[in-house]
Amino acid sequence: MSTAFTIFKGFVCTGILYMPGDFVQGGYGFSAITVISALFLTLYCAKLLLEVYLEVGGSLPEIGFKVYGKPGKIAVDIALFSSQFGFVCAYIYFIASQIGGEDGIIQCITTDSTDLNTCAGGLLINRWWFFLICMVIYVPLVFVRKIEFFAVTHLFGDVMILVTIIALCVYAGIEIGDRPGLDTEGVNFIQKGTWPNAIGFSVYAFEGIGVILPIYEVTERKDIYLRILVITCAIIAIVYVVFSEYCLFAYGAVTLTKPLITDSLPPQSVVTWIIKICFSLNLVFSYPLVIHPANLVLESYLFSSWPKTRKR
Repeated sequence: MSTAFTIFKGFVCTGILYMPGDFVQGGYGFSAITVISALFLTLYCAKLLLEVYLEVGGSLPEIGFKVYGKPGKIAVDIALFSSQFGFVCAYIYFIASQIGGEDGIIQCITTDSTDLNTCAGGLLINRWWFFLICMVIYVPLVFVRKIEFFAVTHLFGDVMILVTIIALCVYAGIEIGDRPGLDTEGVNFIQKGTWPNAIGFSVYAFEGIGVILPIYEVTERKDIYLRILVITCAIIAIVYVVFSEYCLFAYGAVTLTKPLITDSLPPQSVVTWIIKICFSLNLVFSYPLVIHPANLVLESYLFSSWPKTRKR
């Protein structure tokens, strides 16, 4: 069970909050197809990865070296570091924008505006300050070398994700209840002009490919790991599609003009603040797991001549 929670935590982060808006760009039908296709592609690659790992052993870069030599290792290092580093940059951006950005919690708390749909006039904080604040929290966390120590926090993060999804679905239900039917204006099966975006965000949605091996290495029942991975990722794909379609038809393409679904909520609502705080806390515990492969890559170059001691 802990393995499933960790896999869920490794795959589901900020991507799910972008999904409804991305379904607008891709179209409700084409976007669903790309998500399911990305699921099968991810699972197939994961299966191949585990097979190669069992055959040659080692981390992703070490596998690249054993299979294709030094060029293979460098290619894997670049791809792995770039992808994982990009994911965690999105986490910091989310925290900065939702807490201290425009219509963020701090601005809404300090505004004198009585309009529930805007927090104009409140205090805006430079997002670079949030970068520094996040680093104060994240740096001690990434010093923990064994990711299994975060098993409890992964469960907490999963709960925060589910709380956020449920709250957003409740708001979407309220939107549906406020009018006679679903909002289908601008909602198409495939959106002309912007449909290629669906391919990119569907691949990004399964952002845990880099942590498959680290999770496998700390899993007790390695014999059923692939089965757990398949079941968990299938559930994730179902959640992505159902959640995105529901929000899309509840809010409509005209309303979902901002990247994050949380930006479509009434900014001065206390419930909105709770949602943003919960998801930000989830990202605090996601960071060490997702950045772990990138750190290993960086350390392999910086400290390659150091013996594997406590000092290293």
